Parts: sequence; structure tokens; C-alpha cells
Amino acid sequence: MNCKLIGNIDISAIKKEVLNNWSESFVSQSRKNIFCQAEADAIFLRVTSTINRIEVNPDFYHLHGHSVINSKWCSYFYKSLQFMNLFSTSNKGILSRALLAKLVMGATVYPHIDIGAYYVCRDRYHLVIQSSGSLMTINGIEYEWKEGELWKFNNKA
Repeated sequence: MNCKLIGNIDISAIKKEVLNNWSESFVSQSRKNIFCQAEADAIFLRVTSTINRIEVNPDFYHLHGHSVINSKWCSYFYKSLQFMNLFSTSNKGILSRALLAKLVMGATVYPHIDIGAYYVCRDRYHLVIQSSGSLMTINGIEYEWKEGELWKFNNKA
């Protein structure tokens, strides 16, 4: 996996919205079972649809499901979702899954590669909403993340 800084965004409205509306009751507990991301808290804004799916394997739709809908929490984060939609359409894309993640100081997201059919045709972006200069190491290269930076990840390598 590698990453590239693609721009700096005015995040003042998004940051205010996220800080004012973040609630531990919104945080998904399902990610706590995924080792590489277990230390991060996440609020899902767009999720894989569970409509008309056959329960073959609980992980199947996470890895391969393409149908996505707004979550019950998205109305609390209108400005965040609006930015994501505008960014997607201005880059000739379609917003798929989306989440807000919080990593407390000292916590880690462990190295991982996105697998499954869902990720083959999608790109991954990270917008830094709040940071005191967090460090991210990818393929042995250390990056310092600063507020307002938008990063693109090659999630296929």
C-alpha cells in the first residue's frame, strides 16, 4: 500500500460538526473484531446494504457487497457527507462506503491491504479532521498527517 497527499481542504465546518456530534453510542462495535483496525473507533455514514441479501457468511458482504446505503447516523454529519459526495462527483466517482474514524493518541491501525471484490473498483481516501501531527508509516515511509490534508491510498497493493 502507498499513499499520496492530494490537497489541503478547509475543514472548519466539518471539524465543528464532527466534534459536536460524535457520540460513543454511534461507534460501531463490529470493527473491534478486525485486528488491524481494532484500536480505532468508527462511525459509519454509508454502509453495505442488507436488503435482499442471503446470509451465507457474515464477512461476505463486507468483502464483496457493492450495494451501499446511508446509515442511521448520516443525518448527524450532513456537512461531512456533503463534502464526500461533492468530492466523489467532481472526481467522476460515486461515493460508496464512508465512515468517520477516531484514533486516540497511542493507538495503532496495523498494516493491512483491502481484499475482496468490493475494493477492486474503488479508491480509498482519508481526510484528516483533527490531528496534532499524527505519524503514519506505510511501506517503511513515515508521513506526518496534518489537519485538512486529503490523502489518497492505493488500497490494492
